[in-house]
Amino acid sequence: MSVLISKSFECGIVPDQLKISRVCPIFKSDDETDFTNYRKIVLSAFSKIFEKLVHTRLMTYLEKHSVLTENQFGFRGNRDTCSAGADMIDKVTEKLDAYNYSLGLFIDLSKAFLR
Repeated sequence: MSVLISKSFECGIVPDQLKISRVCPIFKSDDETDFTNYRKIVLSAFSKIFEKLVHTRLMTYLEKHSVLTENQFGFRGNRDTCSAGADMIDKVTEKLDAYNYSLGLFIDLSKAFLR
């Protein structure tokens, strides 16, 4: 398995077999006819391992080369919504102390691309 993954990284090609998996939808709550009320479970252990390794390598590269801005809080280690909120409060407070204006625009895009 490690030889296959190493070769895949070396060549930059994902084997076709890793692109196929069985997805099992698990109902969460509310309306059963609304597909957004289902959680997907991917049942391929090998592809999960491969995905985790790709994620680790990608994040290591992005961190090493400072590709991501410091304002990127989502999908990063040691950062969460509390960190984002604290950062926003610091910036707003700094602007208000300097008698400047602050403006916040918050947009929820979680359902913008469905259907």
